[in-house]
Amino acid sequence: MKTIIRQSRPKLITWSAFVLSILLFSACKVVLVASYDDRVTEQIENVSKSIDKFYLTMLETATEADGGRVYGKFAEQYITIEVELQSLLNKNKVRTKNEETVKICERTITLFEKYKNEHKKENTINDTDIKLNLNNLRRMLEPLMISEKAKKMAQ
Repeated sequence: MKTIIRQSRPKLITWSAFVLSILLFSACKVVLVASYDDRVTEQIENVSKSIDKFYLTMLETATEADGGRVYGKFAEQYITIEVELQSLLNKNKVRTKNEETVKICERTITLFEKYKNEHKKENTINDTDIKLNLNNLRRMLEPLMISEKAKKMAQ
């Protein structure tokens, strides 16, 4: 009788350890990305609309020929958009597991600053550059929106 009890004790210990590990691991949740933030999504949408409005207004209401695209006329709008982009970057920097979003924000700011500095240096901007700048910035902001929506689905 003693031999039977000794043989089932290792099985009982193994079985108990297995059940305990299932219970422990089922309570754990592995998080690989930052949690969804509705305010960040809203800010991405707002800055995207601001950029669209900025470039489309420049394209429609002023022409290079009449001197209406001098940098000074648009400097305040450049500053406003740059502040919004920087704010978006700062919000994403403090979120854990958000390195890729931070990189996208940084690249977007760098690109926007490049376009601003080119406009400032030339003191004008043509239709083609306006369209290219707008399309490139849209392509930079799209992954930000997609990543936030993916975070929402992951929750």
